[in-house]
Amino acid sequence: MQYLSARSLRAATGGLVVIATTAVLSLAATNEANAQSVSACPNVIVGSSPDGVSVYSDCTMENAVGQPGFHLTLSANSGAAQVLANGFLATSLSPAPAGDVSFGRWDGVTLYTEDMGPGYAGNCLDMTSTSNSIPLVDQAVYCGRVGNEEGNFVLLRGTWDAGGNTFNNPAVFSTQPGVGEPVEARAIPALPGVALGLLGLLMAALGRRHLGQR
Repeated sequence: MQYLSARSLRAATGGLVVIATTAVLSLAATNEANAQSVSACPNVIVGSSPDGVSVYSDCTMENAVGQPGFHLTLSANSGAAQVLANGFLATSLSPAPAGDVSFGRWDGVTLYTEDMGPGYAGNCLDMTSTSNSIPLVDQAVYCGRVGNEEGNFVLLRGTWDAGGNTFNNPAVFSTQPGVGEPVEARAIPALPGVALGLLGLLMAALGRRHLGQR
């Protein structure tokens, strides 16, 4: 059996100015990342793989040594109570994917999963996890991220239904330009309330400093 990765189930005022500026810039950068455009991978399936019940599609990557055709998967293994991202050849998936839309070569590192909590409906661009093989929880929404050598990602999402032993609301997205059907990116607000508050502290601190110099 071949799979994408071996990681399987086997001064006070000055301080306020610095803190506020850093927080605002950081949140702005996060917003820019989350606003990145995404496309939908074709023919999303909930089927089975050697890792368990899996979400996958026609989207593939080469493995780290250049072998093509590995369909990227987000899988739940109920026996081990784990969720993980991986990739398998079509012959290891049931039902087998109909197509093969290549996204280049896996970068050899980015193969992550994250529990996004119940009710999450985003495109997984806001994942922060750098772990794979995480606990399986009923009704949690899971995201998987697989990166290629060009710095783009395939993102997989599904809501685990323990009673039905399946993923509900499956979706697979990509950030690769020009591939797949474009979908609306779900960005966070440009300046959330916390950032606006910190920006207010910044302006107040700068105002006090200016008045003291008059």
